[in-house]
Amino acid sequence: MTHSHTASPASSTTPASHRRFDPTDSSDVKPGMRRRRIVALLPPTPLLLPEATGHAQYPAQLRTEIDRARQWILPTDGPITIAFHPDDSMATRHVGSLKAWGIDVNVGAGTYLPVLVLRALLRRWGYDDEIVSVDVHDVQFLADDGPLLDGPLLIAADGGAGLHPDAPLGDVPGAWAVEEQLRRFVIDPAAQASAPLFDVAATAHCGIDPEPWIAWANFCRSHPSGVSTLYHWSSIDDRADTTAEQHDDPRTHDGPPAQDGPPAYGGIGFHCGVWQLTTVM
Repeated sequence: MTHSHTASPASSTTPASHRRFDPTDSSDVKPGMRRRRIVALLPPTPLLLPEATGHAQYPAQLRTEIDRARQWILPTDGPITIAFHPDDSMATRHVGSLKAWGIDVNVGAGTYLPVLVLRALLRRWGYDDEIVSVDVHDVQFLADDGPLLDGPLLIAADGGAGLHPDAPLGDVPGAWAVEEQLRRFVIDPAAQASAPLFDVAATAHCGIDPEPWIAWANFCRSHPSGVSTLYHWSSIDDRADTTAEQHDDPRTHDGPPAQDGPPAYGGIGFHCGVWQLTTVM
């Protein structure tokens, strides 16, 4: 498997204080002060939870890749913020529970699947939200410079489900091209955000909720020099590398290389990125 590009956790600078920045308090701000925050994009899929999948092969591989992001997010003594798109079709009446999705996991708070999954992931990583709080926001808060606050920010964003005839949505025309755009964005969001990220109509056919992606892209477009990549991984990395060997420009290739056997990662696009956001106050 292709190894994802990473930077050593030691190379990122941990904020001296995780106290939240109060924009109304001028004593918090010194001219030229640099603030650093970890931002991570994670797939809010129940497959990240062993209770949902047991020891099935590709979910276990998925968890291994996503778990690599933990070293930049934890430990922290400040609040963690989860940003997601509140889609009512992904909500439950069982507060804090994944029972509606057939999973016997309770995280104590939350009614939307992305929030429940990321809370459960943090708990699996050893984060105690009874000691240090988890704040939850609509992803649109990024437009109000929400990421400029202290503490790790987790953005819940999914990929598509149409990369193979056996995928949940089947073999969706154009799905590979959309996933490749997302993959390139995760690698270098500041560079890729300078142009439209994708065709919103195309994402709908692939089963992708575009809102989290667009919100983070818009933020990166407004702060192009402040985002540096620490880690990136996509479930199509291996196939993208193969495509690059077969084609001069993989962006012009609309589908993955020929595959034998079952689809990689169930024919679903999963993406994970960790970045250090640096802002000058």
